[in-house]
Amino acid sequence: MSDYKSQLDKANARLDSLYRIHRDLDEQIKKEFDNFSKDSIIKGLKRKKLGIKQQITDLESILEIVK
Repeated sequence: MSDYKSQLDKANARLDSLYRIHRDLDEQIKKEFDNFSKDSIIKGLKRKKLGIKQQITDLESILEIVK
């Protein structure tokens, strides 16, 4: 397998991982909201989710250029 293919596979695997983390955070935010958790907890989770979304967007842009 070429180094290019290997790097592309790693990037796609990372993207899949980020999608899972993002989805899990979304579920956790919903649970915290349903449990009337403190706003600071929910805001922290939303901030983390936003950071993950930015990583997803950046990686998708890079992968789009490479294709």
